[in-house]
Amino acid sequence: MKKTIIKTALFTVLALICCLFLSVFSIFAFAPKLSAKITYDLGMKKMSTSCYERVYKKTGDLEDLIMVIDSAVYAEDKETIAQYGVMLFDTYGNTSEFKNYCDVCDVDVQEGGYTTYDYYANTVFMALYSQGQKEKAVEFAIVNLKKYTDRSALKRAVVLANPTNDKELGLLLVKGYKRLRPTIDISLFNDFREELIAYKDADGNSVYKF
Repeated sequence: MKKTIIKTALFTVLALICCLFLSVFSIFAFAPKLSAKITYDLGMKKMSTSCYERVYKKTGDLEDLIMVIDSAVYAEDKETIAQYGVMLFDTYGNTSEFKNYCDVCDVDVQEGGYTTYDYYANTVFMALYSQGQKEKAVEFAIVNLKKYTDRSALKRAVVLANPTNDKELGLLLVKGYKRLRPTIDISLFNDFREELIAYKDADGNSVYKF
């Protein structure tokens, strides 16, 4: 009798475990957006990013792409931030859809505040830069400049390009600007050029020349 009770209990536990496993598997297999939210809320950072990647690949929606980036930021996954961040700006950077998304997010942002566009531009730039992809980071910051302000990714690049910090980056900024000049609105870059030229060497000469 006792053995029968133990066996029944074991079978019950195994059945419950199997049901739980099948439930979890079903959620991950057939409801990737729900699984992404659950893993995000539980702090399962890398798994959450992976789930959001699956969601975006399935839907191709802007907001799902942004969630991939947000979850990758949460997971401090620079490689994924760079990959999908560049994709975000290449695909949506100049679209009304992204502009409308940013406008909605920025409804309470004060004049001169940190806009959604600048947040993502800075995030992607720094992901590229921190991985040593400086040339790509420079091109990204130049091509995706909307307005040169203290919040723009290009401004951050100029600050980092202080010769005492990263002269190589400064030289790449000059080179990248010259190369991309035919394809950009150069009127946006006046302050950028002036600030780079303002960096002087020990003899008072400009370190960076256009």
